[in-house]
Amino acid sequence: YAYYMEVKMLAWTHEESIPTRATGAQVWALWSRPHEWNRWDEGLEWVTLEGTFVSGTWGRLKPVGGPEVKFVILEAWPERGFTDRALLPLTRLDFIHLYTPGPLPEQGGRVTVRIEMRGVLTPLFRRIIGRDIQKTLSATLDRFAAQAEKVE
Repeated sequence: YAYYMEVKMLAWTHEESIPTRATGAQVWALWSRPHEWNRWDEGLEWVTLEGTFVSGTWGRLKPVGGPEVKFVILEAWPERGFTDRALLPLTRLDFIHLYTPGPLPEQGGRVTVRIEMRGVLTPLFRRIIGRDIQKTLSATLDRFAAQAEKVE
């Protein structure tokens, strides 16, 4: 029992999802341009990528008020989603982005972001980063969906 409690304390997950009129192509157009992520994510000052937006590509990002963070695109599925991992001290922070199309393409679909934090310092980073994510993710998704719906 003590082991289970210890392992559970070293993991944190948060997920939010919203409907959008955007297509998978429109959503992918925003996701696949990390240098523009700060246009819809007010928590980012800037993002750079060392190559194209595919699995295995590394990048750096600067959260507002925080230190530079190195990240990697773990998986990328055009028009469906991607997972990136930020490397924090003794902790990994995964952002899973998914687009689920609706029953009819012209009806858009659903955008989901799931955040998974695991590692020895999860309790600390949950307080430092997790609280802000929980406060701002809904508004970030709203801005993202609004911009995706305008992509030509």
